[in-house]
Amino acid sequence: MAIELLNRKRDLVLAPIYYAQAKRVAKTTLRLPEPDGERVRRFGGDNAVSLAIFGDSAGAGVGVDSQDDAPLGRIGKGLAEQGLGVNAELHATSGHTSFDLLYRLYAMGACSFDVAIISIGVNDVIKASSDKAWADNLHAIIAILKRKFGVSHILFLSLPPMHLAPSLPTPLNGLIGRRAAQLSVILADICQAYQGVHYVKDEFDKVKLDRQAMFAKDGFHPSKLTYGVWADTLVGCVANLLK
Repeated sequence: MAIELLNRKRDLVLAPIYYAQAKRVAKTTLRLPEPDGERVRRFGGDNAVSLAIFGDSAGAGVGVDSQDDAPLGRIGKGLAEQGLGVNAELHATSGHTSFDLLYRLYAMGACSFDVAIISIGVNDVIKASSDKAWADNLHAIIAILKRKFGVSHILFLSLPPMHLAPSLPTPLNGLIGRRAAQLSVILADICQAYQGVHYVKDEFDKVKLDRQAMFAKDGFHPSKLTYGVWADTLVGCVANLLK
């Protein structure tokens, strides 16, 4: 609690610097497109499971040039190598917050998925979503995935280590990193409250990626190597759940 109070006081003092740095980052950071490639794909053999990836720019694969190197292609291929047939769909858009994802789920036509993988939260950090809004949206996302789409296994990926992003200067990176960590804690707690909902922590510490190698050329989005780590982690989780 004492550390939290100290951080709050420091953040109030540094607020003008945060604001100036945020404006500069928004103005100068390279804008990368979503990668090319089919967003509905079949991997592997018969008796396929249905899998959907939802969320933001990381879910869409911003930072690489092809969906083959993005989560859709890497996860689908990885599961096929585990002997699982997969019908995979991608429903992710750059800039989307948890509220945008919830709206998208309400607007989509009803269908069914066995597995949903969700990358969300970075834009909630950037756009300063409150703890309550973040939690309320997560509860609603889980409810609609279960009720409308009949999802058996929902996997939420932890928020990335945003404080390491080369495009974020100090002290702004510290503020952003702390907020991302806070939202990840809320996300993990909510996942624990539901059956069939799983919090998937990144495993960057296991592979010891260089800071520069973790991020794409914009210094913010995941690199090809980072997507590989995410995909390997998620493939292992999904394969274990479906055994």
